[in-house]
Amino acid sequence: MSVMSLEASVEARLSDMRVEAQQWRPPPVTIFRVPPFICKGNPAAYEPRMVSIGPYYHGADGLRAMEDHKWRYLRDLLSRGGSGVSSSVLIQELRSLEAQVRSCYSEQPLLDTDNFVRMLLLDSCFILEFFFKRHTKEPDALCDVPWVTSDLLLLGNQIPFFVVEKLHDTLTGVQGGSRESLHSLFLGVQGHATESLPNLFLEHISGKEPIARPAATDEIQHLLHLYYISFVPRRSPPSLDRPALSESPDRLALLASPDRPASPSMAAASPGPSAIRDAAVGVIPPATELCEAGVKFVQRSLARDMFDVSFDGDRGVMKIPAIDIKGPLLVNLIAFEQSQRTEEVRVLSGYASLMGMLVRTSRDVELLYRRGILIKPFADEEEAVQFFTHIRDGGITNYDRQFFAVLCEDVRRYCYSWQRKNRPLEDSMSSRLRSVHGPYAEGEGGQQQFTIFRVPFCFRERNRTAYEPSMVSIGPYFHGSAGLQAMEDLKWEYLNSLLNRKYNPEVNMSTLIQEMRSLEARVRACYSEQPALGSDDFVQMLLLDGGFILEHCIKWCSCEREAICQAGWATYTIHADLIVLENQIPFFVLERLFSIIFGAWQYEMFIEVLLLRLRGEVDQRVMSERTEIKHLLHLYYISMVPTPSREEGATQNPAACSMTFIGKLLQRCYRRTVPRRSPPQIPRKWKLPRATEMSEAGVTFKLKSPARDMFDVTFDPAKGIMEIPELEVYYCTWTELSNVLAFEQTMEGEKWMLMSYVMVMGHMVRTGEDAELLRKRGILVNGLENDEAVARFFCHLRNGVSFSSAVMTYNKLYHDVKQYCDSWRHRSRAVLMRDYFDSPWKIISIVVAAILLTLTATQTYFTVFPTK
Repeated sequence: MSVMSLEASVEARLSDMRVEAQQWRPPPVTIFRVPPFICKGNPAAYEPRMVSIGPYYHGADGLRAMEDHKWRYLRDLLSRGGSGVSSSVLIQELRSLEAQVRSCYSEQPLLDTDNFVRMLLLDSCFILEFFFKRHTKEPDALCDVPWVTSDLLLLGNQIPFFVVEKLHDTLTGVQGGSRESLHSLFLGVQGHATESLPNLFLEHISGKEPIARPAATDEIQHLLHLYYISFVPRRSPPSLDRPALSESPDRLALLASPDRPASPSMAAASPGPSAIRDAAVGVIPPATELCEAGVKFVQRSLARDMFDVSFDGDRGVMKIPAIDIKGPLLVNLIAFEQSQRTEEVRVLSGYASLMGMLVRTSRDVELLYRRGILIKPFADEEEAVQFFTHIRDGGITNYDRQFFAVLCEDVRRYCYSWQRKNRPLEDSMSSRLRSVHGPYAEGEGGQQQFTIFRVPFCFRERNRTAYEPSMVSIGPYFHGSAGLQAMEDLKWEYLNSLLNRKYNPEVNMSTLIQEMRSLEARVRACYSEQPALGSDDFVQMLLLDGGFILEHCIKWCSCEREAICQAGWATYTIHADLIVLENQIPFFVLERLFSIIFGAWQYEMFIEVLLLRLRGEVDQRVMSERTEIKHLLHLYYISMVPTPSREEGATQNPAACSMTFIGKLLQRCYRRTVPRRSPPQIPRKWKLPRATEMSEAGVTFKLKSPARDMFDVTFDPAKGIMEIPELEVYYCTWTELSNVLAFEQTMEGEKWMLMSYVMVMGHMVRTGEDAELLRKRGILVNGLENDEAVARFFCHLRNGVSFSSAVMTYNKLYHDVKQYCDSWRHRSRAVLMRDYFDSPWKIISIVVAAILLTLTATQTYFTVFPTK
């Protein structure tokens, strides 16, 4: 084939592909896997127990027994179709739909073409024949098993509805029928019976009439979608008008979506000290607290549906229909609703959010049981609390479009007015407490733990620049600092750029402001020193700082041009500022912003983007462990410091070790309640010698390569060899390790790997001679001005360690090194090798002297004792 003919054929093929691409567009993804962060509270509710439908659970253990029944149902269905329908006809129809079906799944099926088409054939025919049998009341054991119908309504256990429609159309081509007859079969709409397919699907599951009937033009995605549009009402709640942020309205208006005004600060609506008023917009207290505030709960007997919740603001009466919960169906409907990109109000998510706010403790469950609102008993109250917590956390709630936003607002106003009228003493005392200690958050274990600390003054004064940002401020501690104001305008540009990336078109600045307001109290409780910023300024700071971090990391990973990073120093400076201990915002703020803009399904991508910016690589250990991350420095720490594996010689279980000096100092400053523990008793004489002293005692230093990590320091007492991984020492290393070291000492109950490593290296490198020795062995890479600077570097780090209990990680190494260096045999051998065998000429001289001494002794012997 000539060159020209090859080019022509390639171009012709590409032209055909372009034409095909213009003629056919893949349908949107409609069938999702439920993300781990949603299903972790109750994974069994999202997994089939008896029958698999679609590729996600195809071939799963425990579900294979149903495959034989699927073949039997296929046989029975074909027998209904008459002689004109055969399996080959159905297979050909399904082959034509394969690419379209595959594109409906968020995770591409791994099955090959034949197995994929076979799965579609068996699963779709099983669905059709199952409801045919239920309608005609044919005797079949599966029709009486409730687990089958429950499995057919799981979000991840679906096939596209058009597949079932296609098979139905193929069959009805012989039998006669229509799309409406298929809806009638599945929905069981009374009064909509047809000659061929009368009515029975949902009445077998719900036992009641659908709220709405799907129209012939409705695009139904799958069976769960059909159930959703039939039983979840489509209503428009009353609008909730609230004032916008008082600070910087011009900028917020510019960044907000043009079709929606920037939304609210509820705090301005009801000035005063009420704790309920200061809570986030759209959030109400639990049922027991509302009851104490004068709200009465009544079961609503004549309700249109389960979502018919109302509140009478004049009498303080909340009417709630009886809740007869079907757990798996409810949580899957919520997950499905959250997966939809729609402008409609999410009624089910709003209901889940409302009930989740009302039921937070066992006392709330008991109260609703007594009022007749909860009628289906759980195993105990705690199980009920876990269930409502799970459905509340099932997705992000946009309070601007929350179905019960007006109801929540009315409840908050009622509680505020009731408190002002009935409990002035409580209001005044609460106000005084907030003015002294700031907002506080209560968790299940008591007061929320601090996660972002100030570095103690005694450590800061040794090297103030290591603990302060140089270019960009993050969080309240350095907000408004004179030297960092230049970056504030850039933060607005980055926030605007981030909003332009939004995945959900209904997300705008108003959405972000409300989400940040809902987190305000929780964020403030994370700081050991309460921020002095007002509510509006604090929320604006969270948005700007969180948006800057996300957009900067995204630009970095996607190699987009950043004007600020064109300067060579800016890249390092911003990186260093992002891992300063005091320059942090809570990690859940970044998670919430990312999930709102890009969707809750992209958690892995979120972590990967941050790791690539902070560490330059993705640590799979971090991705798999799912550690609760506190802030960016914590993420940097867990990707840098491995899980301790050196257990030999440990004096105590890590959980039983003592608090650090920083922990005690913080406890004393902030009056935290921390259990007292006895520190491990480590003898003072176990101080590691300097590197030069160890070398004089016979210890040989070697570069360890390959090494597991920088902490993989080992000593062989038999050979006297200490192996240490390479460590690069630059000025950036100084800042990074100082902050990571300070953060590690705030983590109680951990094995302090970095502290232990710093103690080992700090003991060995105390002078320029020690640094020179390790540098010549290839262990230290000196990026500072001289070896004395390296010694000062380790001295600074060692002084930042609270006390010597950190050596517990390298306890055995300390013991072995001391025992080796104290040995007379090893020291004598080292002196001999250093003084007499350190050069070839000395060795030759010693050998010659030994020969001469031997000859002289021999001559003397024969002179004294001559031979006869």
